[in-house]
Amino acid sequence: MTIAVSLSAIGNMTSDAITDWTDPMQIPQLTPDTAHAALNSDESAIYLDVRTQAEFDEGHPTGAWNLPIAFQSPDGQMVMNSDFLEVARRVIDQDRFVICGCKSGGRSQAAAEYLLSIGYERVANVAGGFLGGPDPTGLGLTPGWLERDLPVSHVVEPNLSYAGLLERAGLSENTEQ
Repeated sequence: MTIAVSLSAIGNMTSDAITDWTDPMQIPQLTPDTAHAALNSDESAIYLDVRTQAEFDEGHPTGAWNLPIAFQSPDGQMVMNSDFLEVARRVIDQDRFVICGCKSGGRSQAAAEYLLSIGYERVANVAGGFLGGPDPTGLGLTPGWLERDLPVSHVVEPNLSYAGLLERAGLSENTEQ
């Protein structure tokens, strides 16, 4: 489901354009352009990149925080990151606007739902993620952050990396499960 949200509603998140932040089925779906505008207009907003460290290292929205929701196991299967929610609780203030993104929007939707389940109220998903993904009809593609030519960094800032977030959370330095 895609929810149309005006840029002015994203700015303060006080508009009636978003009626229910607590219903997981109503997580706002932002275009990459709208997410970028929100990051620029709301000082509390963060882009939470929930892709693996390797994906993040290849390029990510400038200023993004890397908190993988899953890791790739040696056999190629994705395994949930058991520290995801605990790291989030310890390093992301619940009054922040958390914009979740991944490769195409699926993992980040799950991350947004998990964050809502532990009390975060201002959470959104980037439809299409970083590289693009299926549109709501399933017949076309939604352009991602990269395709929209939005700011991308290939530099991993230590304090925003997964290892940095683990350290800030006071958890083990183990960055793989």
